[in-house]
Amino acid sequence: MTAQTATAPTIARVVDVLLIGDAYNKNFGSFRSAGVSLVHRLNRAEYRNAIRDLLSLEFEEVNRLPADDSGYGFDNIGEVLTMFFGVLLGTRLGLPREAGGVALPLLATQILWVNLVTDGAPALALGVDAADEGLMRQPPRPHGEGVITARMWRGIFFVGVVIAASTLLVLDASLPGGFIDGTGTLPYGRTMAFTTLVLAQLFNAFNARSDVRSAFAQLFTNRWLWLSIALSFVLQGVVLYVPAMQRAFGTVALGPLDWARCIVAASAVLWLRELAKLIVSRASKARAVATDARLTTRD
Repeated sequence: MTAQTATAPTIARVVDVLLIGDAYNKNFGSFRSAGVSLVHRLNRAEYRNAIRDLLSLEFEEVNRLPADDSGYGFDNIGEVLTMFFGVLLGTRLGLPREAGGVALPLLATQILWVNLVTDGAPALALGVDAADEGLMRQPPRPHGEGVITARMWRGIFFVGVVIAASTLLVLDASLPGGFIDGTGTLPYGRTMAFTTLVLAQLFNAFNARSDVRSAFAQLFTNRWLWLSIALSFVLQGVVLYVPAMQRAFGTVALGPLDWARCIVAASAVLWLRELAKLIVSRASKARAVATDARLTTRD
């Protein structure tokens, strides 16, 4: 049996394969109608990187690919809103002017660190969390409803606004000249905001256990979640107190009172989300009681 000589695929062939995969994902009717995506379609940047890494080909013909569809996922809206409003309200929050504009509320390395610490171990730990009680007794979703429902989107936006507001409030209170006059330097203010954002994401991990159930229900059943939270705290401490990491991430050491302020501000996302769940739960029960009363009256 003679060995066959492998030939490198052409750019056109690579594009054809990728488009076939995308068509399969978009047109697999019976599953798509149930809100399930069997194949994740990569965006253009992911396509380019995958081709370069796997096939050693430089792929720049992105116009031949379908347009990126934001419906296939969502960004960390807390970080997005923090940066957006931080830049928009820059001088009002006490951020000094730098060459070319206002100083950024967070550095790029800090944002990457937030994603690494909060979207790594805690996210994996949530995968082994206990399911909601009575989950299999719930009625099926309406036909055509996606994986991420309108209720989920409202929760995502609500959490993002709370996290952004908490982070920017701490930033403002740490710098002079803002709504709340502080006395710290720009590196100190950024470190406070950076730490608050990380802690808020960790508090939100408890919210993410369920959109309906309280975060305090079966609080200690998932030991992996607690271990991941503890690990994230340790890693954040490394960034704040190891000199080499301070230089890399633009941080300064924080004192106990600073940590207390960050924890109090960051925990707002937990308490407000709990309040929102309570309001929604009571409203749902009230509607159920009203519906039963109308049915009883008819009978």
